[in-house]
Parts: sequence; structure tokens; C-alpha cells
Amino acid sequence: MILWIAPALNHYKIKQLNKLSLKVKGLRVICGVLDSSEGHIISKDEKISFEYIAVNSTYEKFSSSLRVYKLIFQELKKSRLEAVLMPFEKKHVSIIIFLYLLRFFFKYRLVSLNHHYYDKSPSQLANIIEKNTARFFYKLYDIVIFYTEQGREYSIANKMIASKRAFFANNTIDVEEIFMNTHEPLPEPENNILCISRIIPEKKIDLLIEYFLGIKRFIENCKLFVIGEGSQLNKYKKLTEEIKDIYWLGGIINEEEISRYMKLIKIVFVPGHSGLSIVHSFAYRKPYITFASRTHPPEVAYIKDNVNGFLLGDNKEKNIEKIIRLLRDDHCYRNMSLAAYDTAKKLTLENWAENIVNSIYHR
Repeated sequence: MILWIAPALNHYKIKQLNKLSLKVKGLRVICGVLDSSEGHIISKDEKISFEYIAVNSTYEKFSSSLRVYKLIFQELKKSRLEAVLMPFEKKHVSIIIFLYLLRFFFKYRLVSLNHHYYDKSPSQLANIIEKNTARFFYKLYDIVIFYTEQGREYSIANKMIASKRAFFANNTIDVEEIFMNTHEPLPEPENNILCISRIIPEKKIDLLIEYFLGIKRFIENCKLFVIGEGSQLNKYKKLTEEIKDIYWLGGIINEEEISRYMKLIKIVFVPGHSGLSIVHSFAYRKPYITFASRTHPPEVAYIKDNVNGFLLGDNKEKNIEKIIRLLRDDHCYRNMSLAAYDTAKKLTLENWAENIVNSIYHR
């Protein structure tokens, strides 16, 4: 049996845990509620196939809720747990230390599933502090599962963790569901662009609009569709009221509805933080475009520059030329589209769940 503690539980994570529950007998989850202002959405029709207890606390306040600690202790007392999974997150170190101490009495494996540490601050001192903080907390865990294979390798190479305690499960979404929606070849798309992202500062939506206007100077019929909710949505809707061909669609998590827009576009472009939207794009055979940056989540490792997408540099004119060439050159586009799809086929939830189980039980 496994107890999974999820301070935040979005629809991606629900699908992951649904798949894991088919492989782990008695999977139980203690979770918080989501702050919808940041663009997180869970459908009322979302199917949940695992047992869970929801704590009436947002991600930010999850570790300050006494009920969380009480529920954890109750679960430990009543069930003979083989493992407790609590992600390493600095906001919730009190829960990590609580579980670290209790494991000496209840004899379970303490497991983390997390991003790998990487230098992302311009300050060397800040990076040193972050690195040593991560190294210290990794030592509290029996097993650390990284979001990508590259993250595991990086952490071992930088002496963050011993290889025998480091594993990986490529973070992903339910690509099989998408494959079912696209079992027939997608119609030849028009030269349109999609951004599927939360509308928050880290996503750099201002750059998206700036580049769209630059592309539209050369491809007049180009349209921009934006799927997502977030704290900056109303701001950008107001700023672009007078701009033709930008469509703010709000939050959509129904895959059939998303697929309707995927059929209308050629590329997915998210200038800022890019994580699971990369997998989403690739599953629909769409090349993914973002800017090269050390602050991206680990899923950016799935992008192979000029193969299944672009990691843009600082030269705006050259960047726009590259995007326009991709939109206009059918041969180049087909090759990149196929490469994106090939990447997605390796990132199934089945593979993710297998890697989680194998990591916890050292199979």
C-alpha cells in the first residue's frame, strides 16, 4: 500500500494517479484544493479511481493545516504502508521532516517525486544555497524519483544524490486518450498558432502577442488561439481587443474540445515556462516552440531543437523567420510533426506508472 500526499491535485495528476491505482493495491491520497486564480481547473466530471481525502486548504497553506498531520498519522496507524510519497517542495518542509521522523516507527519508504535542482538564478550565491538545500533534503528520502531521465543523470553527476536512491519517471499526461482522438490523420492545418498555458507572468504572454504580430505581417491570415485561465487573462484580453485574429478561449480540459482547436493549428507556441504543454503538443503531432531558458521545468528536455520544435534565442528577426519558414515549408513541417509524435509515443502514462512502481519496489 502507498500513501500519496498531494498539496495540489490538478487534472493531469488525477489521470496519473488513476493509472497508478491499477498497478498499486490500496493507493490512498491526501490532497489539498486548487487556487483557480492561477489557472488550475478540475472538471466536475473528472473520474477518480483511487481513494482520497481532500483537505480544505490551498497549496500555499497545506503544510500549516493541522488536519494534514492528523490524517497522515491516522493513515500510518491504521494501514501497514510500504511507502509514503511526499514531493520535495520547500514550502512543505515541515511535512517532510514529520514523515522522516515517523518512518523510524512505522518502517515505510519515504519517497519523493520532483523536478531536479538546476542553476536558475543569476546569483551564484543563490544557486549554491538552493543546491545545498536540495542535497540536504534528498538525504531524508529513501527514494527520489525525478521528472525526467536527464534530471536524474544531472543530479547524480552533480553529486546531489547517490545513484542507488535516484530514479526517474518521465512526467507526462494521458497521451493515449489523445491518440484515440486522433487515430485518423489530422486534416492539413492552416498557418495558425496555439498557446495552451496558464495565463500568468511566467508564461510571457506579452512575447506571444509581440511575435504573433510579427508573424502576421508576413502571413496575413494567421490566427492565434489561446487556451488557458489565470490571473492575467483579463489584462491581455483587454490589451488585444483591437487586434484581429486573437481568440481567448479560456480554460479547456475536455480533450475532445481541445482536439478541435488542434486541428486548426500548425504549431504550439508558449514563450515562457514550458512543462507538460510540450507533451500535449507532441501528442497531437504539433511542433512546440519556446525560448531557450534555464528556468524551464524539466519537461523542456523533451524538445530537440530543430527536430521536434524550436528553442529560440534572442534574435527576434531570426526567430520570426524560423517560425514563418516552418509554417510555410510543408516538407520541413511534416518531418518535425512526425518527430514530435515519435517523442509522444514514448511518454505514455503506462510507462510513467511502471517506472513509479519499479522505483519504489526496486524492480
